[in-house]
Amino acid sequence: MNLRKMSSVDKLTGVFLRKHIEDLFTEELNRAKDQHHELSVVMADIDHFKNVNDMYGHQRGDEILRSIGKIFMTNLRDEDLVGRYGGEEFIIILPKTGEIDAFNVCEKIRRIIESSDLLGNNAPLTMSFGISSFPTHGIIEQELIEKADQALYESKHMGRNRSTIWTPYIGDSMLRFDKLAGILVGNISADTRKVQSIVDIMTLINRPINRDAKIYETLSQLIDICEADTATLLSIEDNRIVESFSREFGQEQMHKKQLISEHIIKQTLNSDFGEFFIDWSEPIYTDKSKIPDWLSYIVVPMVYKGKRKGMIVLSVSVGSKEFDFDVFNYVNTLSGVISVIMNSDEE
Repeated sequence: MNLRKMSSVDKLTGVFLRKHIEDLFTEELNRAKDQHHELSVVMADIDHFKNVNDMYGHQRGDEILRSIGKIFMTNLRDEDLVGRYGGEEFIIILPKTGEIDAFNVCEKIRRIIESSDLLGNNAPLTMSFGISSFPTHGIIEQELIEKADQALYESKHMGRNRSTIWTPYIGDSMLRFDKLAGILVGNISADTRKVQSIVDIMTLINRPINRDAKIYETLSQLIDICEADTATLLSIEDNRIVESFSREFGQEQMHKKQLISEHIIKQTLNSDFGEFFIDWSEPIYTDKSKIPDWLSYIVVPMVYKGKRKGMIVLSVSVGSKEFDFDVFNYVNTLSGVISVIMNSDEE
């Protein structure tokens, strides 16, 4: 595969960085429209990858990601594009390819990964795929990515290690918005920790400690379970911030100041809906290599007695992980309890 701009390649996997492949996707989609060609989008995710890191360590996890990147590069055409979308998730752009041919490509790669014994000792390692196609399923980038992502979640929902083409049924069923997504994932250890964290945060409401101590414990739980770099709770009155409480991973101190960019605050302050996203507008440089990184965010409003009274904001380096719907749903589920803690002085 021809990687045209080496500075836009993920060093670990050898595939394109997310920002670059999104730019290339725009070019390819415009070309498909101009030339009246089909085009398919694939979202692919390594099944139970967190278990790999937990059981074998992050170094082995990196080796798996590197191997997956090589499998993609070896088994796709020169004109195909593949990028690391975040963590263990990849995006593939297949020009001049309809949904059936895209499905066959995914099945070929899926079988290769399944039979490659990447973990050794015949330990299973598999990958799930979701497919959408232009113009059958959509005509703009975000719609095609969203539908491929929904098809990927259908593959996960149906047992993983499979490929799924998007259908209207998948869109209507809204599988991504399962209220248990991100809370119960089928891993006994992870599920126990998440349920225990929910219980611990709920019991903070009636614990005989002051409000600041409750907020401190809440921030600690959010950083721990969500694997966030920072966690911030904001109190809002009349669409302005009146209080801010923040903690950073590895730091014991709680700051009563914002650890997030002003433009993120302005972008989300008046929203009544939570969201998760990557802030591409402000690259960060964390080492001497001059390779840019970005921040993944979760922003969830806190509603108390029918009024929006605050926000929960988490951030993490995309180089470490990317927040997904599961983590977002976990935070969103807790937002009502956290809003009670933040407004406990009013009780």
